[in-house]
Amino acid sequence: MSDVFVSYANEDRAWAEMLARALEGRGWSIFWDRTIPIGKTWRETIGRELSEARCVVVIWSKASIASGWVQEEADDAKWRGILVPVLIEGVGPPIGFRSLQAADLSDWNGTEPTQAFQRLINDISRLIASPSKTPEEAHAGKPPPPILPPVPILPARRSRWALAIAGAAIVVAGAFAYQFLGPQDSSNRNNSYDARHQNTAAKEPFGVTTAKEPPGVTTPKEPLGATTAKQAPEVPPANETPPSRLDNYTLQYNQDIDKQDIVQPDGQAGIRDSEINACALQCDANPACVAFSFDRWNKMCFLKRKISTSVLEPRSAIGIKKPFALPTRSTLPVQLATVHNHRFDARPIATANVSDLTACQVACAGDRRCVAFSFLRGSGQAKNCQIFDNVQDAYIDDPLADSGWKEQAR
Repeated sequence: MSDVFVSYANEDRAWAEMLARALEGRGWSIFWDRTIPIGKTWRETIGRELSEARCVVVIWSKASIASGWVQEEADDAKWRGILVPVLIEGVGPPIGFRSLQAADLSDWNGTEPTQAFQRLINDISRLIASPSKTPEEAHAGKPPPPILPPVPILPARRSRWALAIAGAAIVVAGAFAYQFLGPQDSSNRNNSYDARHQNTAAKEPFGVTTAKEPPGVTTPKEPLGATTAKQAPEVPPANETPPSRLDNYTLQYNQDIDKQDIVQPDGQAGIRDSEINACALQCDANPACVAFSFDRWNKMCFLKRKISTSVLEPRSAIGIKKPFALPTRSTLPVQLATVHNHRFDARPIATANVSDLTACQVACAGDRRCVAFSFLRGSGQAKNCQIFDNVQDAYIDDPLADSGWKEQAR
C-alpha cells in the first residue's frame, strides 16, 4: 500500500515522475508507474493500489481531462474524500470536479519550492499526516545503519529493537551491521437537513415542491462498497493532523440514519464545517458513537448512538463502525424534491433530450440508478436532462436550470 497514488494521462508521464520524486523526497511512498507486469491484470496492480492509497493526487492537463481512466480514478478518490487535484496547464478540471480547489503547478519546475507546491504538501499532510518514511530514508532508499554504542535514543515503539541491536553489537564487537525499518455555494445548501437530525418535521426551504414517485421505482444501489479495516480506532495527539479513519467504517452513500443523534456540548446535534474523515475521527473519539451521518452538501457531521433504519438521502453518506451490522433500509415512499434556478455540478450517468421539467422528473423517477437530476432550460441545449447516481456537492445557482432529487419521508 502506498501513501499517495498519482493519477495522470500517459502524455504527462514525465511530469508525473517529476512530481512523484518530489513527494518521495518528503518521505511519502508513491505509486505512479502504471506499467502492468506480465501475467498481471489492471485490477491486481493499479486497481489494488488505487483502492488502498491513503491519498490520490490527480494531474489535470489537456490530455487527462479527456481521459476516461483518469476521471474514473479521480471520481473514486472524490467519493472517498481523499482527492487532491493539481493543474499543470491552463485548463479547468472536468465537470464534477470544478468545486474542488486545485493547486496550480503550471509554473513549478520540479526543484524550486513555490507557494502552490507547499499548499499541495499541506493538503496531502492533512489527509495522511506523517510520511511512512523520513526524507533521509526516502532519498537513500533504505534506512541508515544504526549507530553502535552508545545506544541510540529511539521512539518508544522501537526501544526493544534498539536494545537488542545495541547488545548484539557489543557482543560481536562490531562485526555485523544491521538494517532495520521504522514502524514500518453555501447559500444554496438545504438547511432543513440540520433540523431533521434534531427530530423536527421541517419543510424544505427555497420553494421546494414535493411529489410522490411513480409506482415501481426502487431505491438505487450504493455506488461504493465497504473497505477493509486496517487497525483499531485511535485518537490522534492534540495539534497533530489526523490520518484517515474511514477504513474503520463500512460506508454507504446516498443514505442517512434517521435521528439517534448524539447531542454535542453546545446543545447542537451537528458538528459544522466538517469533512468525512474528521467525522470518522469524531466518532472514534466518542465511546457512545457507533455510526455517523455526514451531510456532504452542508459539510456537517452527525454522530449516532444507535444504528436504526436508513433512508434515501442523496446529500448524505453514512459510516457504520465495524463490526456493527448495517441498518435496515426504510420502506417508506420515495418522493421527488425540486428546486428552481439551480443545477448540480456533477458528472451525469445518463442524459436525454426532453420537452420540459416534468419529463425530466419522470425520467429520473423511472431510472432506479437516479438519485438526482438537472433540467437545463437554455435554448438550444442538447441532452437537456441530466441524471445523476451521486451528487457530492450542493446544487449551484443557474437561472437557466431546475433540479431535484429523490428522498424518503421521515
